[in-house]
Amino acid sequence: MLDVSKFVLSDFWIFCETVVLIEVSRTAVAKILAAAFGKVRISQETQTDSKEMSKADDFEQDCK
Repeated sequence: MLDVSKFVLSDFWIFCETVVLIEVSRTAVAKILAAAFGKVRISQETQTDSKEMSKADDFEQDCK
C-alpha cells in the first residue's frame, strides 16, 4: 500500500491521471448501479427541451 502511494505521489502528472481514473471509474460504477436498480433520472433540461421542441413543431404547423 505504501508503494502504491509513493508511486502515485512521485510525479504530478501521475497524480492527475490517478485522480481522473478514480473519478471516471466512480462515475461508471454509479451509472451501472443506477441502471441495475432502475433508478435512471431524466434531467430537467431534457424535459424542457422536449416541451420546447413540441412548441416549435406546433408553431410550424400553424404557419402552414
